[in-house]
Amino acid sequence: MNQPRFAEGDAVFVTKLGKVGLVIEVLTHGRYRVAISSVTTICDGSEITASSARPKPKAEIPAHLQPRKTIPPSTIDLHGLTVDEATRKLEVWLSEVIMAGLHQAKVIHGLGSGRLQVATHALLRKVPTVRAFKVSDFNPGETDVYL
Repeated sequence: MNQPRFAEGDAVFVTKLGKVGLVIEVLTHGRYRVAISSVTTICDGSEITASSARPKPKAEIPAHLQPRKTIPPSTIDLHGLTVDEATRKLEVWLSEVIMAGLHQAKVIHGLGSGRLQVATHALLRKVPTVRAFKVSDFNPGETDVYL
């Protein structure tokens, strides 16, 4: 297993943007979350190089850019939500799960009319990080998601 080339707090040059940033989180698969001014970007290790600029102390990183230390739950329950509410909640949760580096997750959409399942599957098809998904073998009201 390869060790990360950069650590949190390292100053790096982001070649695709031509700017110096600060690594604020080491992600999976050789990716890094980099803060540049007031925005963050996800960079592949091949897109950044070490910079001679002095890294800012962590205390100077705005609170909203600090990496999350909690791991989101690997299961989300969408019961009782409208399709629009469920889609918004699912998008946020899926982003958190992907950023946390989880490899498997579960969406509980229930059976009902089937609209939540259809909306869930439509959203999952659009997310490139989702490798596969399928209705659970044990409960048709759940979908297993593989990242």
